[in-house]
Order: sequence, then structure tokens, then C-alpha cells
Amino acid sequence: MKGIAKIALKLMAIYIFIDFVNESYRQVFWMVNSTSEIGNYIIFGTISALLIKLIISIVLWFKADVISNSIITDDNNSAFKLDDYKKLQLVAFSVIGIILLSITIPNLFRHLFEYLSYPNRPLFNYLPELIAEILKMIIGGWLLYDSRNLTNRIQPN
Repeated sequence: MKGIAKIALKLMAIYIFIDFVNESYRQVFWMVNSTSEIGNYIIFGTISALLIKLIISIVLWFKADVISNSIITDDNNSAFKLDDYKKLQLVAFSVIGIILLSITIPNLFRHLFEYLSYPNRPLFNYLPELIAEILKMIIGGWLLYDSRNLTNRIQPN
């Protein structure tokens, strides 16, 4: 089961890295072509969001063993049992939580620095996006850190 978790984490690292590459060239091209029109907060927010994605993809790739060991603490490579399906659910919920957090944290940085860049604009304009990102972050953290409890609620012994 740890092997499945490790493979899922490495696949997720590749996906996040591809997303980083896809988004970074567009963002950098946009910043270079409109530096006089955008503020420092937007530049900092955009660059920090991109760097967070890059760091997350690198950590997921190189620390997949450590993360999979923390997700699945006891693993014996016997045939699938009901307990193995619980472990598979545990891995799935944890991976979904990591995906949500790795997408949401950079977006939250970008939205916060966008807001700071335009202080005259009311917070009400940014509030729906900020609330959505915060809720996604809470759900992602819950799926990552409380996946054992959720798995036990879905499939009790």
C-alpha cells in the first residue's frame, strides 16, 4: 500500500510541476510586458505563488517515501483484505487533500497580494475568492490530517 501511495505522490508531483511550467511562462511573459502597469504586490504575489507550486512539486517528488510512510504507518504486503481497502481510501483521501492544498495555497497568496496591490478597492470584491480558497484549504487539510477518522466513519469495522 505504501508503494501505491508513493506512486500517487510522484504522479501528483509531475502534475503540479507541469501546472507550474504551464502557468509560469504565461505569468512571466505577462509581467515582463506590463511592468509599468502592475504593482509590486502583484509581482510578488505571482512569483511567490509560482515558487510555492515549484517547491511543492519538488518536495512531493523527493519526499514521497517519507510522506507515504506517514500516510500508511503499518504495511504488510499480503493479499487485499477489507483493511487494505481502508488503507487505499486513506491514501486517496490524503492525496486529494495534498492536491487541494498544493493548488489552494498558491492561489490564496495570489489573491491576497492582488488585494494588497489595490488598497482602494473594497475587500468585498475579493471576499468570495478568499473565502472559497480558505474553505478549500480547510477541506484539504482535513482530508490530509484526519483521513483516518473519515475512513473509519465511512467503513466502520
